[in-house]
Amino acid sequence: MTRVLGAIFSVFLAVMAVVTVIIAVSHGPVSMVWNALLFFAVAVGIGCYVWRVALEVSADAVIISNPFSTRTVPLSSISAASPGYYGMALTTRDGRTFTAMAVQKGNLASRRGRRTAADQVAEAIHSAAGLRPPGGH
Repeated sequence: MTRVLGAIFSVFLAVMAVVTVIIAVSHGPVSMVWNALLFFAVAVGIGCYVWRVALEVSADAVIISNPFSTRTVPLSSISAASPGYYGMALTTRDGRTFTAMAVQKGNLASRRGRRTAADQVAEAIHSAAGLRPPGGH
């Protein structure tokens, strides 16, 4: 649902930017054109984030799609998956960490010890990689 709302919002911003450019070019000052370009840049940024972020667990790897990169991490190399504020952190056996922005856990939920969908994703990754569940459950 968040992805759909974000997509709608980014399309709305892009339409507003186009309308603002048209009005600015035909009637207004140059500063309106810069405002329109700013709106458009924000819309593109939101669109990149909303349409681009994903985390997929396949039979042999975890595929992390962030706004500007895609990484494939083999399940056999994963030693831990832990959700956090900036995303799902996948730690490999050689110590490297990859973060998937698509799955995040808020700070308040972490402080209160509340389970979220991010915890379920971490458990699914641990299960697929043949690891013990996070937290030693």
